[in-house]
Amino acid sequence: MGTIWPSDVPKLSGKVPEILAFLGTRWPSTAPKLPKDWSASLIDFAALFPISAALAAYGLHMMTFYYALGWAPSLVVALGFDPSQATIVSVFMNSGGAIGGLTLGLLSPRLGLRPLVIFSLAGAAAAVAVFGAVPPQLVVLQLAAFILGFLSNGSVVGLYALIANVYPTTLRATGTGAVIGFGRFGAAFGPFAAGQLLAAGAGRGTTSLLLALGSGIAALVLLASRIRPSDEN
Repeated sequence: MGTIWPSDVPKLSGKVPEILAFLGTRWPSTAPKLPKDWSASLIDFAALFPISAALAAYGLHMMTFYYALGWAPSLVVALGFDPSQATIVSVFMNSGGAIGGLTLGLLSPRLGLRPLVIFSLAGAAAAVAVFGAVPPQLVVLQLAAFILGFLSNGSVVGLYALIANVYPTTLRATGTGAVIGFGRFGAAFGPFAAGQLLAAGAGRGTTSLLLALGSGIAALVLLASRIRPSDEN
C-alpha cells in the first residue's frame, strides 16, 4: 500500500463522502436494528390483546402441566402403590410427553399449528381430569399418564412456537422470554394449590378436576385470540 503524506489530507478530505457512499453499497448493513425506544415498544406490545392472551394461555397451562408432573408420583403412592411403581407411572408420562412434542411438530405443517395446540390444550385438561378419576390399577394409571404427557407436553411445544409470532422480529427474543418467565408463576402456583387442596381434604379426583381448568381455560383463550403462525395469517 502507498504512503499517505500530510500534504495529501486536504485532497482526500473532499473524497470522504464518496468513499463512504461506495462502502455503503459494497457492504450494506443487514443486521436488524432495535427501535430507538425498544423498551417502550415492548410495553406497547404488552398492552395488546395477543400478548395478553399469550401470557394467560401459557401461564394457565403451566399451572396444570406442573401439577400433573409434580404430583402424579405422590398421588399414585397415596393409592397404595410402591414408590418404584409410582416412578414407572412418571416414566410413562415423560415418554408420552416426548412423543407428543415430536408428533405435534410433524403434524403442524399439514394440520396447522394453532388448531393443534387448541386441541392439545383441551385434551390435556380432559386427560388431567381423567387421571384423577381412573380406578387404582397400575396399567390404567400408566396409560392415563402416557396420554396426559402426550397432550400436555405437546401443548407446551406448540405454545412456544405460537408465542414467538406475537412480537416483531426485533423484540421476539425479549418478548418470548417475558412470556416464558411469566409462565413460571403458573408453574409454581399449580403444585402449591394442589398441595393446599389435598391438605384441606380434597381427593385426587376433585384436585385434578380443579387444576385441569388451567389448560381448559388456556384453550378457550387461544381460541378467542388472534395468535397464529405467520404462514396461517
